[in-house]
Amino acid sequence: MLCIDEVHEGVRHILFATDPLLDATIAWDVVERCDQAAIDAFLDDIRAMGFSPRVVVTDGSPLYKRALLERWSEVEHQLCIFHVLANINRDVLAAARAILKELPRPRKHPRGRPKKRGRKRKKDDRRKFVADRLHLVVKRRDRFSEDDEADWTRIVGIDARFDTLKRFVDAVHGLFERGISKRTARLRRTLLLRNEAYAGNAHLERAMRRLALEKFEKMIVFMRYTNLDRTNNHVERGNRSFRMLQKTRYRRRRRRTICLVLELHVLRRWRKHPLYAARAKRPKRLRRRSQSPPSTSRRAA
Repeated sequence: MLCIDEVHEGVRHILFATDPLLDATIAWDVVERCDQAAIDAFLDDIRAMGFSPRVVVTDGSPLYKRALLERWSEVEHQLCIFHVLANINRDVLAAARAILKELPRPRKHPRGRPKKRGRKRKKDDRRKFVADRLHLVVKRRDRFSEDDEADWTRIVGIDARFDTLKRFVDAVHGLFERGISKRTARLRRTLLLRNEAYAGNAHLERAMRRLALEKFEKMIVFMRYTNLDRTNNHVERGNRSFRMLQKTRYRRRRRRTICLVLELHVLRRWRKHPLYAARAKRPKRLRRRSQSPPSTSRRAA
């Protein structure tokens, strides 16, 4: 299994490939442009190293659509569920903001004192109340706190259309639930797309188009396996660790310095790997002549 992702480092791009099952960085490269030629060369290097992955997890970039099958004919392409849900949540929030704009604005009171002294004017803050808690529309139900439940009940009382958006989000999360079969996921997708409650909303229709059948089949590859990640978070965690290194070293912007830092970073992580520790603890008579860890190159680690 491989997870592949790109990191944008100024005018350059860093390609990473990791194995989440082995918990190791497989390959990396620094390119000037992240185009089809760079992806093809990166995948060729991985194949030349002898890797034949069964599943490859990537984001929604179209650069991997044909490149993976051209090198490994039987590979299964898993789209990162996190990126899929992020795009759908963006469409749902756009629909929620459209409803928010239709809510009545608070009435402006005339200047001057009220007719009766000591009487305070009540301000209609329903619009502001919904705006401050609009994230509840895309928040998972199982992560609601007691305050969230109370706030959400008030939001639905203000406008029932928010409840329709929430039911749509819950149905989308149900498509990728752990423990269900591909057949169940396809059935849930069909029921979701045929639900008339979501028809007529341009934002929800855009979200449903993201669940096209060809892409959806790549989203549910993980359901065939018990130890397969459905996101490429493993490689992104490595990207974030490199980001933290770059955050405190502003002079690491040349390609040569970035490559040197990557070599040291990957080597340091390899020395902490359990496989390296087990190799170092072997008896001397069983050790090979080379006692150093595998050398890192510009493309492979």
